[in-house]
Amino acid sequence: MRLKLLLMHLGLKLFFISSYFGEWGKKSVIYRIGKKAKFNLRVNTSDKLNVFQAWKSKEYFDSEFRIEKDDIIVDIGANIGAFSVYAAKKADKGTVFSYEPDKENYSMLLKNKFLNDADNIFPFN
Repeated sequence: MRLKLLLMHLGLKLFFISSYFGEWGKKSVIYRIGKKAKFNLRVNTSDKLNVFQAWKSKEYFDSEFRIEKDDIIVDIGANIGAFSVYAAKKADKGTVFSYEPDKENYSMLLKNKFLNDADNIFPFN
């Protein structure tokens, strides 16, 4: 079972690395999650993996964790804002406080907040 999980994890990493091959020479790209959200991602980074973890594989969730429309959410280590944007869309009448200490990640968090019109995200650096 562990070998299977390890291979799956390695496969995902290889998929995300190879998905940037068409983007050589670019510093960033816009990645869309259908009509739900869009993200400004840095090429040759783990940004796309972070979005995948928050939006597709839902690694941050369990069956007892549900975001309600008027919740207050604190995202510590918000990175580029993948989870913050997800939470802001779920808690559209609530508030998301996003803390990111890294200046470059914080810059991307701000871009993704505005790209998604997520006025209920309050970012801090």
